Amino acid sequence: MHQLTRSSALLGGQQALRLQQLQGLSDDLVHHTHLQRQSPLPPVLQLHAPASRTVEAILDARRQQQPSGSTAARLRTKIDEARGSIRTERSERPPCRAANLVTAEPHEPLVPPFASADAKRVAALPPAATRRKIGAMRRRAAAPEGDAAAAGPPRRKLAKQELEWFEKQRQFTQRAAVLERECESCWRQFANSSGAALSAPAAAAIQRSLEELPSARAQDARRVAQQLQALRRKLARVALKLNEMRNGATYYADLQLRIEALEAAIAAFRLAQREHFDALVLDERLLATELSAFADRMRCWEAEASGPSARETSGERSNQWDPRESQELLEADVMARVRRLNELLLKSGGPRGGWDEREHRVFTSLLQRYGLTDDVLLEHHAFQARAEASNPPSGDERECDQEEAYETRMGTGTPGGLVDYDAAVARFLPQCVAKVATRSADAVRGHLIWYVDHLELEQQKRAAICAWKHRKAREREQLLRQGLVGARESGVGESAGASPSLSSSSPRLDAGNDADAEAEAEERRRLQAAASKAKKEKLLSEWREEKRMQQQAARKRERALAREKEAQDAKRKQEQLEAKQQVLLYKLQKEQEAAASESPRSPSRSPPYEASSASPVAKEELLERSRQAIESAKAKRAKLRALEARKRKQTELPARPSSSRHAPSPTVPAARGSASPAQLLQPTQASHARALGKAELRAKAAERRRQNAHDAFFPGAQAIPDVKVKSFGHVPIQPRAVPAWRRHL
Repeated sequence: MHQLTRSSALLGGQQALRLQQLQGLSDDLVHHTHLQRQSPLPPVLQLHAPASRTVEAILDARRQQQPSGSTAARLRTKIDEARGSIRTERSERPPCRAANLVTAEPHEPLVPPFASADAKRVAALPPAATRRKIGAMRRRAAAPEGDAAAAGPPRRKLAKQELEWFEKQRQFTQRAAVLERECESCWRQFANSSGAALSAPAAAAIQRSLEELPSARAQDARRVAQQLQALRRKLARVALKLNEMRNGATYYADLQLRIEALEAAIAAFRLAQREHFDALVLDERLLATELSAFADRMRCWEAEASGPSARETSGERSNQWDPRESQELLEADVMARVRRLNELLLKSGGPRGGWDEREHRVFTSLLQRYGLTDDVLLEHHAFQARAEASNPPSGDERECDQEEAYETRMGTGTPGGLVDYDAAVARFLPQCVAKVATRSADAVRGHLIWYVDHLELEQQKRAAICAWKHRKAREREQLLRQGLVGARESGVGESAGASPSLSSSSPRLDAGNDADAEAEAEERRRLQAAASKAKKEKLLSEWREEKRMQQQAARKRERALAREKEAQDAKRKQEQLEAKQQVLLYKLQKEQEAAASESPRSPSRSPPYEASSASPVAKEELLERSRQAIESAKAKRAKLRALEARKRKQTELPARPSSSRHAPSPTVPAARGSASPAQLLQPTQASHARALGKAELRAKAAERRRQNAHDAFFPGAQAIPDVKVKSFGHVPIQPRAVPAWRRHL
């Protein structure tokens, strides 16, 4: 930007001091020195002789225009009178030079009087010479003209702590939304699984509370927003009044009362929000206490339900375990155990332990990164459980053996296996806390404990399902073996009744029964596998055939729709051409009538006659073109009609021929009573045609070609030259129906 630079500036208060110095000096040397300055006064500050006015005269004129003092002084006086003896921080103002200048005597000159001789000398000064230079200045990016007013003040760059705070708020909001969705889904699953066992009033109350919770939260947010909006309006009114008082436009005696009312409203709003927050915190603590008590009660119920099975020690299990006990377990018990494990998995926190999907995914990925896989966690948990449960006499040796076995299974082979696990957990925890900003270190540690328990429950569930599958497979094999043995024993009994001598060989047969039963079971399984494979192949082939038929039907429908659309387009085009031809003919007729009506009136005009003489040629050409277009459209339409008729003829059955007994022809005499044996033995037309030779067939074909007999089967063959025909006179129709009395001859 351009700047005005002067070696010695004479602006503001310096100007008045300089004028005072010039008033007291009258030496010519001083004037000569003043005239030799490099940068005298600018042209704006120069005083010419005819229009010389002193600063004192200007101030006197301004004071005469104002009745008494300035507006700010009058306002301060009125405010002091309204307040009386009340003094606040706002009413006390530090003294300033401007106030002293304004409150001075009305006729006290600020600058000594300016002599006429000095005025002449000042007027004789040469005009000021200025130098311009371009100074660098940092500017912000220019905003659009339309958005300049709406942009407001420039935005401040957020600090790192502010960005972290906003990120935490966003994560908390997402976490709350995820928790609400999980709570609603768990309630729906529980309500659907409970069925009639759930009380209807209780279910209705819970559902009503779940539905009212979002509306209540939205209502609270609207109420807080309304309160904030009211505070903003009050603040805007107070600021507007302050600006009006500052400008001197008006005066408000109750300004202090308004400001105090605004401060009281803000304090009341903050107090109400604080009380509401304290109430919510108290409700949260009460709910957490109730939930913990309910969880303890549920654990007690589970311990009571699984008490008899848990009282059994590991030594008693090892001594009293019988392989046949697993086979004697009832299917209902296994299903009840699996159902109980599913309920435990849901009650313990679901698939993610109360965390949202993103946080749990980060948690599992960090576990994998630091080598804490599911197998490692389960192995460590099992080792700790065995170490706590076993208390042998020589505890140190037993513990050392267990540690060595655990380290061997962990793959370390060194005594530092457990230390490595602890070190991995120690490295994992701070990284997880840094990645998941909404969780503390205690929360991450608790989630790790939950994750290990969750893996153990899933392992127990898988083990129960696998044991049930193995038991069912063994039972199936036993049933097959028993059925084969029973059939063989029944066959052996019958043969023993027929020949008692075979009873002596029964021990040998019993010895070979097991091998034969296994072989027959294997053969039966192979046959069943082959039958199932054949059935699958048959179903697959049927599905493929059905799909192929559907595709063919779809293609046929598409072709039919395309032909129908083409026919409609041809018809519409023909109608358009006919309408266009009629319009053109009407125009030509009107032109001819106009030319004929004008010809007797203006015989001297030659150009119209020339135009009328050229019109018949144009008319003939136009008629010829329209005729050709109409003929082509008609040919195309006839072609489409022929195709439709041919297709309809293919789908329809031919008319059944009538017997000579019921419909006598004019060439054949009417039958009297019944046909004679001679008539029955006469050859038919088909047999007569089969008896013809090649030469006769060629002659007959040439004769039919001369007679245009082919058009009887394919009308308009010239209009459809692209029709493909197998042979001369062949009509592709369905086979003729055979009468019932000739079907088995």
